[in-house]
Amino acid sequence: MVLEQGAILNPTEVARAKNTGVMVADTLQMLKTRSTAGKSLLDIDQ
Repeated sequence: MVLEQGAILNPTEVARAKNTGVMVADTLQMLKTRSTAGKSLLDIDQ
């Protein structure tokens, strides 16, 4: 799906975008809790 500038989402697209945003926020929160200075990506991945 490619959105043009100024395009308005229909209700189905809004719901999909909201679900995607929740998933991204959850992923970032999980990474934030697992990440510290000096920790390797391998440690975070486990």
